[in-house]
Amino acid sequence: MTNCFGKRCIKPMNNKFINLQYTTIKTALPDFIYGDLRDFVKNINLYQPQPKILVEKLAKKHHLPCEMIYLTAGIDEAIQMFILAYGENTFVFTPTYIVYRDVLEYGKKLNTVFSIRGMDFVIETKNLPEATLICLPNPNNPLGFTAQEKVLELVGNNSQAIVVVDEAYGEFAHLSVINEVKNYPNLAVFRSFS
Repeated sequence: MTNCFGKRCIKPMNNKFINLQYTTIKTALPDFIYGDLRDFVKNINLYQPQPKILVEKLAKKHHLPCEMIYLTAGIDEAIQMFILAYGENTFVFTPTYIVYRDVLEYGKKLNTVFSIRGMDFVIETKNLPEATLICLPNPNNPLGFTAQEKVLELVGNNSQAIVVVDEAYGEFAHLSVINEVKNYPNLAVFRSFS
């Protein structure tokens, strides 16, 4: 048997060729692999609770109580959860992260606030009375960041809405409002390990 990919052909060595084309193995695996997999799989839980040790370390790092830390499978999942829970009338400052457009897929209303003024990214901090969810990536790649005072002004002026500050790149910007979640019940801050 010979497999050809474009101009390259691969010939089996000693008739022990396992075709991994399309990531599909069409031959049986050795029994010891199945045994090891069985032992491993019986001890996993696909819906693990919040890992206590990690939550405690993150809470300590950010000087927050553990109850204010919730882990998701990435910021995209956190965005999805907040859209589903609070996103009936979502406001985003553009340009922004494309995933916020998912609001529309869930039958929610998306309002965009164009935020480029000349060469600067400037958010409106006024009250948006119809808003149920306001999303602000900070820092906004590639446009820079919004000062903490402006972010908190937005949060304070919109107590009727949940204000999400997406700090996926916060570690690189050395600015954050994560320490303010204790002071503003409508503020949520997303962070990432990526």
